Amino acid sequence: MKKKYLIWLLLIPLAQLYVKNCTIHYEKLGESTIIESKNIHLKVVTRHEHLPLHYIGDAYSVICQSDNTINSPERKSEFIPKGWTAIPAPTLPCSIENGIKCDHKTLAEEAKKSVSVFDNSTVVVITHNGLSISFDNCKTFAKWDLSNIPRDNHINRTAEFEKCQERQNDATNGEACWDLNFIEENKPKYSDIQVIAPGNITFSFESEALKKQKKLKFTSTDFGKTWTCSCD
Repeated sequence: MKKKYLIWLLLIPLAQLYVKNCTIHYEKLGESTIIESKNIHLKVVTRHEHLPLHYIGDAYSVICQSDNTINSPERKSEFIPKGWTAIPAPTLPCSIENGIKCDHKTLAEEAKKSVSVFDNSTVVVITHNGLSISFDNCKTFAKWDLSNIPRDNHINRTAEFEKCQERQNDATNGEACWDLNFIEENKPKYSDIQVIAPGNITFSFESEALKKQKKLKFTSTDFGKTWTCSCD
């Protein structure tokens, strides 16, 4: 009996170590509001992910609640409750000094620089490669990305783009590498974002990558389906 008891004493901590280190699990770290308006509530939710042999560290989601998200299902592993939905997220600074660590309060403050709400219905998010826009309270999102930059606008091509294009053997005319022209000192700046009417949005785009004209203006009048550029 005593021997069995000792075996159990040994097995219990081993089982705890196994559960902690060798199984997939998630832990909610916190949440903070980014914007709360009459019709829309936006928050950052942070979590710790333990995915052995894949990823161990913190992660975050930007989530939205409105009348149009009421039927969105719960997403347990991301700690997104029913009636909320994850939306395209801006690139936010998590600490990587001692592993990836995300502080929800810091991220919410940073997100305010990249997330805007217009007329209590339109959400605009500046993402890593463009804009994501919802005209229906986070139900759906349209997208503007760097592929909309006209190819005849002379570009200061980066070394990363040239290397990528060589690897692609120019089979796609640089399409797969295009975004690499807009990194580091060529990182885009978005300004003058205006929602003029439902489905009608305009904004300015700036980048040191542009030789001919440093500032371009883009407009959509059909809910982000098509875009026109004032590039002259």
